Formats: sequence, structure tokens, C-alpha cells
Amino acid sequence: MRLAEGSAHAALALRRRKRFLFAFALLLFLAWGWMLLSTLGTTLHSVDNVRDFRVALGIATGEAFPTVSQPFAASRQLPPLFFYTIALPLVLWPAEFAVFAFTAVAVLLSVGFLAVALHRRFGALATITYLALALPPHGAVVFQGVSNPALAFVCVNVLLASYLWSQSARTALLMGVAMAAWAAPQMHPSAFFIAAFVFVASLIARGRAWLRPASAILLSLLALATLLWVLRYGLVAPEAQGLSPAGNSFPMGAAALRVLSVEHWGALWSTPWMHLQAIAGLPQWIATVAKIASWVVVSLAIFGTWQLVRHGDRALRALAIALVANLICVTASLDAWGFWYLDASWPALALCAAIGSARAFRAIWAQRLLWPLTVVALALPCALFLVTKSRGEYAIAAHGLFLPTPPREETLPVPTARTLIGLRAIVGERAGCDPARVVGIDEAFLRDMTLRTLFLDGCHARPAALAPSTTDGERILIRRIESTLPIPAEAKALIATVGPYRVYSLRREAVSVHGRESGALWGSAQGARYGFFAVLGLPKAAIIESRANAGTSLYVGFRCSALNTQTLLAQIDSASKVEVMGERSLPPFTYTELRLTNATDQTDVLRLTARSDLPCDASAWVM
Repeated sequence: MRLAEGSAHAALALRRRKRFLFAFALLLFLAWGWMLLSTLGTTLHSVDNVRDFRVALGIATGEAFPTVSQPFAASRQLPPLFFYTIALPLVLWPAEFAVFAFTAVAVLLSVGFLAVALHRRFGALATITYLALALPPHGAVVFQGVSNPALAFVCVNVLLASYLWSQSARTALLMGVAMAAWAAPQMHPSAFFIAAFVFVASLIARGRAWLRPASAILLSLLALATLLWVLRYGLVAPEAQGLSPAGNSFPMGAAALRVLSVEHWGALWSTPWMHLQAIAGLPQWIATVAKIASWVVVSLAIFGTWQLVRHGDRALRALAIALVANLICVTASLDAWGFWYLDASWPALALCAAIGSARAFRAIWAQRLLWPLTVVALALPCALFLVTKSRGEYAIAAHGLFLPTPPREETLPVPTARTLIGLRAIVGERAGCDPARVVGIDEAFLRDMTLRTLFLDGCHARPAALAPSTTDGERILIRRIESTLPIPAEAKALIATVGPYRVYSLRREAVSVHGRESGALWGSAQGARYGFFAVLGLPKAAIIESRANAGTSLYVGFRCSALNTQTLLAQIDSASKVEVMGERSLPPFTYTELRLTNATDQTDVLRLTARSDLPCDASAWVM
């Protein structure tokens, strides 16, 4: 009798524990759903976002048929699957918020799919940890947007979930592995390595299943479609024809240098948490917690990977090797800090950390530590989301995290999509041109040297209502006005309409780099399909110059190979006063930003001349 009662109590306790774990996991999932769906306009809207939206809207309305997708590595191109994907919701609702909702729902569904697959294979504890880490800290304000890294993240989630399910399921999920591996790099090139390695792991784990007719036919069709597209359009972007890709190539020596550099590993893989720590206005304890959380997550991921290798079956060992290979290749290939380069690899990090926590917290007493850690992990993106939602923007503190760029206030304000959409409509109306051509936020704090500031891209109308002195052929630069700065009388009407934002105009011809307009390859030229940071080697006697008005400065950004800042300064001449504004090193490149100001008041020309051939890319702008 007592034995039966004990068994009944144990069974009841087990059921209660399962219900609690399920309820806790559901709560975590709903928290992500609330952050992604409650205010879709909270997303950040970058330059690429707006351009991608314009192309997708053209597809949805039948006005455009792009043959190529976004360039990468400054010279390559991909099939346009990403554009056609985000064009789907635009057929029903031709507005940016349709893409916001579509991406947010896709992210949630992919997270749920991987969570179910993880629960089926590793249990409730792994599922709970995964749901707490399902999205990177910035995902709450980035993923519900016109975001190709978010859709790459979705494809990788589907890829990993299909892989876990396919080990004991029918061939249909193997087809999911193939489709996700094929689609992920087309959403964002950063997903190439993880897609390739996980697909190879699937071939190793279930080689015979791939020989079945359905799988073989699907693989043949995908390979044939890709081959025909490459033969028809090629892999070199049209804008890159005739350009030397040397500065953007990844030689083996540079790749090995990155892999062996502890500084590079730390800078690259701490980027998501570094971005969170840089948010101005967040309490100091959040930055401290973010730093601790980064170490905890990475430690759990390492432990989880070791557990897969040590205790997993053949399929799990192959998966672990694939994820480690992806980690090494991503680290070797990336020469920029942009957090979206790691979004496609985040599901692998979360998966391994979840498996590591399930192994580390198996004991009941240890599980008591798991609950607060889980809540803290979710609190970080929640804090970022709440700050962004309440302010309509967030400010990134200029602590030397990335190269500083204009505006040079203490913090860089980053407006959300809702603010930018309204701002674009007003600016576009007053400028007399298509408001969709007003591009998004300043990205320079979020990546290495993109230098794509808030330009009115491709609008050649005279925006007299915005700035009476402007003429045709000028760019519009939107800059936030801090309340402590004096506001000119002519700007008050605009500020009253759009908030604390001021509109400047910059002549396109005001800056030239070796006889070429600075930024000409970033979509400013008429008819340009897309823009990218192209290689521009500077030969001897190359001139970078601008005709600056009183009180303005010429900023020049260099990306140099095997040339540090001091050597660079020794190789240039200038009659102007030259200041070093910022310097960062990420092998094999050194990034340097210079500011030129007039040494005297007798000339309005700011000029810099190269004494010898410089292995550098360069961009220049006036502020």
C-alpha cells in the first residue's frame, strides 16, 4: 500500500513538474512574441532595409524583376530569393509594416519549431534555456523589420530543427534540411558556412536516406536551378565589373591570423553584448549583467558542444563538428564588427548552450540556479526593447566601441522605423520627391566603416522647403538636434513637425576621392541597382579634397592593409590641419579616420595628397 501511495505521489509530482516546465517555456515564448509583435514600428530601419523594401515593393507591384540580390564581399552577388520572400506580404498590404509583421511571425515560428525539436531530443531543461536565448539581445529591436539577417536566422532555425527531427523521422524533413540550407545563404551570406556544414553533416549521418528518389530529385532541382542562374547572371555584381577585389579578398594568411588572434575572437563574438552595453541611458547593472551573461552563455555553449561529441550518437557528433567548423570559418572570414554578421550563427550558439545547461543543471538543487539565470537572460533584450519603445529611439554611447562618425555629440541617437517612416514622408513631401528614397539610420556605430549616413538617396529635386540654399545634385543629411544646441530660426518649423531632427544638404560635388565623387557606388548614382563599400586603391599623387564652407571639416576614412596609422600619416601631405579621430585594428585591416580643418582662413579648399601608392580604401565626407 505504502509503495503504491509513494508511486502515486511520485507520478503526481512528475506531472506537476512537467506542467510547470511547460508553462515556464510557454511564458518565455510569449515574452518573445510580445516583444516582436506588440509594436512593429519599434524595429530599427537601416539603409539596406529601405533599399530592400523598394526592390521588394517593385516585385509585388509588377514594376521590377531583379535578377540579382544584395552584393557581398564588395563584388559577389546572390540569387534574388530574399527579395521575392519579403515581396510576398507586400502583395496583400503594400506597406513596410507588412514586412515587419511577416518577419516577426517567421522568427517566432522558427523559434517554436526548433524548441519543439530540442524538447523531443534533449528534454524540457534544454528547451527552457534555448527559449531564453532564442534571439540575440538586439533581436527584440532588429528582427521584426525588413531584415535579411533575420530571415537567415529563420532558415538556420529551420535547418537545425529539421536536422534534429530527421534522424528518426521520414524523408520529408530531410527535404527541409536541403531547402533551408539552400535558402539561408540567399537571405544573408553570413549563413553560408553553417548551412554548408550542417548539410554535409546530414549527408554523413543519413547518407542512404539522401539516395531515396524524393531527396535525390529535390537536390537535383536545387542544384540545377542554382547552376542555371550562375551561368545566366554570374557571381560578380554588375557594379564590380572592372574593380579590383584585392582589398576585400580573404587570403589564407589573413584568415589564419584572425583565427589565432585572441583579440579578434573576443571582439567578434562579444559584439551582440557589446552592442547592448553601449546603449546610453541603461542602468550600469544591465551592462554588468550583459558582460557576465556573455561569459555564461559562451561557457555553456562550449560545454554543450563537448557533451555532443562525448555522449552523442553519430548524427549529434557530426552536428557538433559542423557547428565548430562554422565557428572557425566565420571567425576567419569576418573583418567587420556588424552584429548582423553573427545572427545566422546565433541559433547554433543557443542550441549548444541549451544542451550544456541541460547537462549541467540535471540535479534538482542545480535547477534552482537555472530559473534566475533564465529570467536574467531574457531581461536583457526586454530592457533594450522597453527603452526603445518608450523613447522612439535609443542612443549609442560613444565610448570608442566603434569608429566615431558624425554627428559628434556624446551619443548617437538611432530612431526607430516608426519615427523614420514619418520623417521620410515629411522630408519627401517637402523635397518634392519620392519619400521612399529617404534612407535610414546611421550605421557606422553598428559596423566597421560603412559610412552610410542619413542620405536622401537618389532624390534630385530641389528641396527648397528644407534648406533654401540647396541646389540640384545635393544630398540631404538628417541630423538630430540635442536640446542643448542653439536652433536656427529657419529650422524651427521643420523641428516642430518632425521632432528634434534637422536637415542639412551636402553638395555631391563637394567631395572627391582621386577625381571620383565620394560614395558614388553607394546608390547615389542614377540607375544604380545597389550600393556597397567598393575597393578604391589610392595611387601616388591621388588627391582627396573638398571645398568647405567656413566652420566645416573634411573627414576621411581609410581602410588599409599592412599599413598602420602612423605609417599612413607619413605617406600623406596636406596643408590643412590633420587630426586622428579614431583608429581600430581588425586583421588584416587597420581603420583610421582623419579630420581636416583649415589651418588659415585664406582658403576654403581642404586637400590631402598621397605621397606614394597606398593599399587603402577611402571615403570622405564634409560636416
